[in-house]
Amino acid sequence: MKRFYDEHIGDAMKNFLKKGNAKLANNYYENKINSILQDKLGSLLAGFTAQVTFANAKLIIKVDSSSLKNELLNGKDQLKKIVNKELGEIIVQTIIVQ
Repeated sequence: MKRFYDEHIGDAMKNFLKKGNAKLANNYYENKINSILQDKLGSLLAGFTAQVTFANAKLIIKVDSSSLKNELLNGKDQLKKIVNKELGEIIVQTIIVQ
């Protein structure tokens, strides 16, 4: 049997998310970003984050601690670079810390 489409599952998933439903893509990236933040920030700092949402290339992080909020505000560009590097493409354009 001849194969018509030879591509890796990761590439197929990215193509599907680009062509498919925007809400599905936002949910997918939100879950990926949550796991990246859990790995990079650690469980202690991730415990102080109340909510992480992603929509329209904006990452919104709501935190409970004012000192953590200040640290995230100072390191927004660094955090954006880390998240985009882990995702393998530029997905997050802006980070809003509340």
